[in-house]
Amino acid sequence: MRRTWLAAGVTAALALSLAGNTATAGPPADLETHTAPPGRADDSAAAGAEPMALESPENAGNKEVSLVEELTPGLKGTFFPGWIEHAGCVFFTAFDGKRIRLYKIDPQGEVRKIAALGQYFAGGYSDPHFAVFQRELYFSAGRPGKEKAHLYKRSRDGNISLVSDVGGDLGTFPQYMTVFRNALYFVAVGASGARGLYRVNSAGGVEFVHPAEPIWSGTIFVEHRGEVYYAGLDPDAGIELFKVRTDGTVVLAADINPDGNSSPSELTSWHGELYFNAFRPDVGFELFKLDRTGNVVLVADINPGAGPEVDGYPKGSSEPGYLGGFVPFNGELYFKADAGDPIGPELHKIDRDGNVVLVADINHTRKTDPSRTRANDGPDHFLTYHGELYFTTYGGGAIGRELYKVKQDGSVVLVADIDSSDKYGSDPRNLTPYQGSLYFSAYRTDVDGFELFRLADDSVELVKDINPKPDFGLVVPQALVLGSPAKPVRSQFPVFRGDLYFGAVADPDVGKELYKYGPIGR
Repeated sequence: MRRTWLAAGVTAALALSLAGNTATAGPPADLETHTAPPGRADDSAAAGAEPMALESPENAGNKEVSLVEELTPGLKGTFFPGWIEHAGCVFFTAFDGKRIRLYKIDPQGEVRKIAALGQYFAGGYSDPHFAVFQRELYFSAGRPGKEKAHLYKRSRDGNISLVSDVGGDLGTFPQYMTVFRNALYFVAVGASGARGLYRVNSAGGVEFVHPAEPIWSGTIFVEHRGEVYYAGLDPDAGIELFKVRTDGTVVLAADINPDGNSSPSELTSWHGELYFNAFRPDVGFELFKLDRTGNVVLVADINPGAGPEVDGYPKGSSEPGYLGGFVPFNGELYFKADAGDPIGPELHKIDRDGNVVLVADINHTRKTDPSRTRANDGPDHFLTYHGELYFTTYGGGAIGRELYKVKQDGSVVLVADIDSSDKYGSDPRNLTPYQGSLYFSAYRTDVDGFELFRLADDSVELVKDINPKPDFGLVVPQALVLGSPAKPVRSQFPVFRGDLYFGAVADPDVGKELYKYGPIGR
């Protein structure tokens, strides 16, 4: 089934990455290299690039879009796998053309290069590979020029040291770090090549915890009623629901599908119960919960008629919360689910009485475009803002993928048809509250791609056509990964020192670099 293939693919890719890595681990150098402060033209020579100030049409006298740093001069852009605030600074990772490096933005707004993390950076956008534990910064890194990663930390005095190389010559490749009850939990490769759950204890020692490897499932670790739950890939049980108890031991919480994998995902603690999407052969991927007695029960078979997979998508599966999660709003729990034909993927909720109900059949004239699949169709990019629930979905008919909201009275309305000239719509994403407005990236035909927009006073307006060159394609202002695997990753633009940060392409010859939007000259 779909998630089994996903887990197998990740494991296979990791195995290929591990092959042939035999160099000895050691701490990367702590470079702390000074580079140009964001937005200061007089320091541009130090960075090898002139900071670019781009006026905003709204509040043009107060705010601007500006280049923070060209991190890859002479190359076509970078990417930003992680971002975390720590000790009054922001630490982030970026590709400098040779390897992933660790940077920081200090309280004065200056960008500093901290350390080279090696050409291999374990994981991707779903896992920032950062954690703050006992006031120190832990991260996944490899020695400069080596293609394997181990667990390192940056101490309070700025020194970088090796914490664990339990994987030995194979590499440890630590992922999904999260703190629970004075211990730092993470996934790692052991000396045998098998992945499992490890932790750094309160004394700084590294311990093997359990062979059930936490896997990405919309969330990783979710705290619920004093314990931590996760979807674990276990050699015996398969992909099932596990938990870390208060004493630190790990047990199988439920074997939902004894004949295979249940692949629980989108774990969400709500009103004392744990809700999630899971597979059971008699119902397919449907809505389950762990009730207050510790039993797993089916909440609703939203799309009845389970059957074999068709093009990788199990028949009779509603896939509740898939790619969008479960979102509490107004005392109810909202999520996407596919109720089957003719409704398809639409907005549902668990109401105050515990019933699953369809909120609205928004796309009542479902398009049959072959580029759209049922699994990634429907509502997503949820955000509660000013007492209303905003999200993106297809409107049906002449309306493509646009911005909608659930109002306080429970009704669903279209906020704006931003690109009415394109059948696919503007596809708003990265919804981020900032200084009284809602900012997001969206596509509009007249600006030839994705640009930065904002919603203010019920009106959507373009902040800036950052890349004005025509016919360059879909250039998305990229949100930097926030938060921890303990919570759903928020695909938002982070705010630091009153500025909004994002990755963007202002010039195709420069590529994607780090920009900010905020007061002029700061």
